[in-house]
Amino acid sequence: MTMINRESRLVFLAEPHTASRAVRRALQKAQGWEYVKPHHAWVPDLIEKGLITEDFTSLVTLRNPLDVLVTQWRYSHYQDLTFAGWLGEMMGHEEIEFPMRGIWQCADHFLYYEHLTEDWQHFFPKGPALERHSEDRTDKKGHWSDHYQDKPSWVEYLLSRYESFLTQFGYSIDPMSTPSCTIDETIRFMRRANLKRP
Repeated sequence: MTMINRESRLVFLAEPHTASRAVRRALQKAQGWEYVKPHHAWVPDLIEKGLITEDFTSLVTLRNPLDVLVTQWRYSHYQDLTFAGWLGEMMGHEEIEFPMRGIWQCADHFLYYEHLTEDWQHFFPKGPALERHSEDRTDKKGHWSDHYQDKPSWVEYLLSRYESFLTQFGYSIDPMSTPSCTIDETIRFMRRANLKRP
């Protein structure tokens, strides 16, 4: 759901499971915004297609990938699988590799899922209002860190896989990168801090 405001020279790039629907609804109420295809795009593609020029400022939603994975599992067609079973099935697929796609590498500004309202108000202080509906929330998900409690090998693998993404975008993983930090300590830290950026 790529949204463009030609007058303001802004482009919003949507990523699944990052509250992009809430952002889209708000932008649709604001003057000058229009929906364009492709549905999920990034800046070089849009420039190549002539939809925007290099002077556009890009905005994208961002969310902890460990949280996104649990949401993807809850929305998947494999509800008969446990979360660990689903991860095993998806290994090497885009569902697991999405932080490597590069859409965030070329974005100018980020709206963090973990404190979306504050980021939205900072970027759009005069509105439009951002509303998050109940249907936007994942049913029966619980806290995402619950699903990693008994899976230390998955935690180790995913942290090593996503470490550059997490650190680049300000998610604190310092306690996890300490060699003396055990997996149990890591999970407790994940629950307490929710891996929010500073």
